[in-house]
Amino acid sequence: MPARSSRRFLGPFLKEKTMSEQSPLDRARERMAAMREAGETPERLNPREKALANPNSRTLAVAAKCYDCVGGECADGGYRRAIRECPSQTCALKAFRPYQ
Repeated sequence: MPARSSRRFLGPFLKEKTMSEQSPLDRARERMAAMREAGETPERLNPREKALANPNSRTLAVAAKCYDCVGGECADGGYRRAIRECPSQTCALKAFRPYQ
């Protein structure tokens, strides 16, 4: 018995989607791919800059405070790992800490 072609089985799902049918994540991935092809590098914001851009976000405010507390960008693996491994037991934000 011949093996079924995956293309025939998945046929309706393989059609190209128009821009309005794509999810926001797919559209963002396409924009990022276009930027890479053009030789542009995307701007990366640190947690402090993200919190300043959106001052109404409690989550971003906590992330910015933790970022400041661990000393910002760390050379040995980044601030996310430093926040995750934070030794402070008395921090009032411990329960809300990002990257746990």
